[in-house]
Amino acid sequence: MKEEDLIRKQFGNTNPFRVPEGYFDNLSQQIMDSLPAQEVVLPVRKTTLWYRLRPYSVAAAVCAVVFGVGVIGYHSLQTSTPYAEVQSSTEEYTIDQVAEYAMVDNVSMYRFISDESTDNNH
Repeated sequence: MKEEDLIRKQFGNTNPFRVPEGYFDNLSQQIMDSLPAQEVVLPVRKTTLWYRLRPYSVAAAVCAVVFGVGVIGYHSLQTSTPYAEVQSSTEEYTIDQVAEYAMVDNVSMYRFISDESTDNNH
């Protein structure tokens, strides 16, 4: 506030800028007179075929990519070996061979079978 008061004391409250008398009365006429007499024609931009078809071409490209990914995925699933074609390498073993491999003797086998049969009766 002190600075503003100092400026007002030094220069006063009068506005040094003034508009000439009648300036705004004929301002619009002066502007119209300064415009060119002939009408300005702006060039019209012609839309090209590519500009009109660009959204459709983008949509077609996206569809082609999705279709290509689907075809590749389908073929990769078809080339994998189905479970039905996988051949088992198991052989038929007799109970004696399995018992020998498991190191189970006849007594242990008899106990196991007898325990199972008594559990089922109860």
